[in-house]
Amino acid sequence: MNMNNESNNQNFNGGMENLNNGSNMMNPNGVPNPTPIPNNQGFAPQNPTPIPNPTPMPEQNVGTGYTENTNPTPIPPVQENINLQPAGMVEQMPTAPQNNVAEPLEATTLNAQTVMNPTPNTMTSPQDNTMNAMNQPVQNMMNNNPTGMSSPNPNNNIGMMGGVPVPPPIPEEPQNKGKKKPINTPLLIILIVVLVAAIGFGVYYFLTASKTTAQPITITPRLTELELGSEIGTDASFYAQITGTASSNCTVDTNLDTTKVGTYEYTVTCAGKSSNKQTIEVKDTTAPQVEVKDVIVVPGTEVVADDFIDTVNDASEVTFTLDDEVDTSTEGEFEVSITASDEYENTTTVTANLVVTAEAPQSYMYCEGAENAETSTNATAQYRFGINSQGTLYNSQKIITYEFDDEAEYSAAATEIEENGSYNGYEGQIFMDDTNYMIIITVDMEESELATEFNLDTFPTGEADIEGLFEEPCEYGDE
Repeated sequence: MNMNNESNNQNFNGGMENLNNGSNMMNPNGVPNPTPIPNNQGFAPQNPTPIPNPTPMPEQNVGTGYTENTNPTPIPPVQENINLQPAGMVEQMPTAPQNNVAEPLEATTLNAQTVMNPTPNTMTSPQDNTMNAMNQPVQNMMNNNPTGMSSPNPNNNIGMMGGVPVPPPIPEEPQNKGKKKPINTPLLIILIVVLVAAIGFGVYYFLTASKTTAQPITITPRLTELELGSEIGTDASFYAQITGTASSNCTVDTNLDTTKVGTYEYTVTCAGKSSNKQTIEVKDTTAPQVEVKDVIVVPGTEVVADDFIDTVNDASEVTFTLDDEVDTSTEGEFEVSITASDEYENTTTVTANLVVTAEAPQSYMYCEGAENAETSTNATAQYRFGINSQGTLYNSQKIITYEFDDEAEYSAAATEIEENGSYNGYEGQIFMDDTNYMIIITVDMEESELATEFNLDTFPTGEADIEGLFEEPCEYGDE
């Protein structure tokens, strides 16, 4: 056993001498070192006690000083052309501070290349300590570390495990680096809907909770007067201001009649609580609305105020009077002032025109223009022809009547009249019946305008010829 140990030590030391010599002559990149480093100068075994080699070496021919090794355990071969670390270029393993000695490295020959086995030997011997001390200066020089400090070789990227190169671990690539996670649109919509519903419920709950304490019911009368002819709803809110409950929970007991002036009583009852009897006074404080027309008479004809009235609108009966005496003995055009008064002393004064001429019409023909009626389905047209004592045409008017089905249509037409002063292109005397939703427009017509409307070159002036233009017989009247 001692001989075997001595032989192994001699072989190992001789191999290391050759390795050190090779390190002095060649750096890891294959460039000769300018200054050789002496072999094993000043190093001696610190522990003379031989320790058996834990890994017997097979027979190798590494270099001068090596002897035959009968170790039966072979070293597995290593693939060729692998970028292996040069001898001595291994990363130093940390050791205990008190020893200040690096771990020993085993050398072996693989395909005529000497490689250091970085696998640490778990068993430490005096020879190991000696070899570690011998290799430290060489390794520092190989790593370009003149200070003698141990540092890793930056060019050594392949480790060794039992004489076999071990590639460095492949770093894991980050997943989805720099990419944003796509938004789940359906989930986002659901979350928004849920959030809105929650807010709505919260508001509803807050409003409901704030009314948990029932408020006392109060009924404050608000209706004391009404204009004659006014329309009023049946809801209790028209008669009183109600708090503590909805007006739909209340009823009204009254004998009110807005078509007659008088005093009426009413009572509002809400959830068993009734107001005191209240009174409503219906009054007529509105003056009559009057539309007048021109009057044409022959000299010496007696005229009255009613002759000048075309239409009147009032909730009560209206009477008309001439403000001045009218003289028809002289031909000419005169202005007449008329006062309209209702039975509750509301008055309106209007002005009309009086024409005194020998050619004045003695009668009027009223002819329905069925074939020439307005294109609007709610309109009808009527012509009024003034016939004088000679039986010829003196003047004429076209009367267009519009009847609307509901208040909305009537209000739209009324708005157009207020803005433009006309309706459907017609300008003239306009009468508006708010009760029956009717608009009546009277337009003076010249003979040339009549001819165009009836597709004639000239319009006839004789009574019989005029009546022949209509399918139905014309009616006659004094005005």
